[in-house]
Amino acid sequence: AEELQAKRKGYITTLSGTRLYVPKKKQFAAINYKIQGDEGDLVKQAVLECADECYRIGRDKISIALQSHDELLFEANKGLSEETDYVDVMCAAMERAGHMCSPTVGIKVDAKVIHQNWWVGEEYKRKEIMI
Repeated sequence: AEELQAKRKGYITTLSGTRLYVPKKKQFAAINYKIQGDEGDLVKQAVLECADECYRIGRDKISIALQSHDELLFEANKGLSEETDYVDVMCAAMERAGHMCSPTVGIKVDAKVIHQNWWVGEEYKRKEIMI
């Protein structure tokens, strides 16, 4: 469908309505353009949702430190007893972003908690939070 749309209109549309123009010689890549464009929309929305949550909680307690491809890294104050609650809240915000981008497709967010060593992160068992 994307290849046909690219051929007829010269562009494809992402979930958020962004137009990605496809050169005539690259119409075979329209499906990849669509997937990457939708992923970009989803990550952008997730960053916005998480930034709102960071602001609500308090930027002195938690903040977005880094975004790389489809991953977000947060920095929280050392020793906060609410640390696990923050993980649940941020995961729920990211899932909410996925639901906003595509209400028919569910998004599952995984999380790791890293204390001292980046390479030794522990898988996090989430609590259920309504999104």
